[in-house]
Amino acid sequence: MVTTPRMSSSPGHASAPGPASPASSSSSRLSVREEDVVKLACEFLQNRQLHISQATLERETGVINGCFSDDLLFLRQLILDGAWEDAVEFVAPLRQIKGFDADRYNADFWGVV
Repeated sequence: MVTTPRMSSSPGHASAPGPASPASSSSSRLSVREEDVVKLACEFLQNRQLHISQATLERETGVINGCFSDDLLFLRQLILDGAWEDAVEFVAPLRQIKGFDADRYNADFWGVV
């Protein structure tokens, strides 16, 4: 007996059928939270260095792949948008932190840009 896999989902969950046993008519279901699917997709995009696509998916879904502060996410978006002067201005207060190596920061940041 061949069964046609049915996909069903409820809010926050996606279901995928498991392998059907030829000897039985019952099927198994795998329940996965939508948030986990989005995080997996974001991780894939990050591994492929598709950072703009990753940031877009995170922004559209509201699911962030990682534990980042809002400030760091904002800085990342400035950099991805190419808003270099705004990014430099945003991190300028770091210069006032004792032990912050401004010379290294300038060399590292402007070397990338």
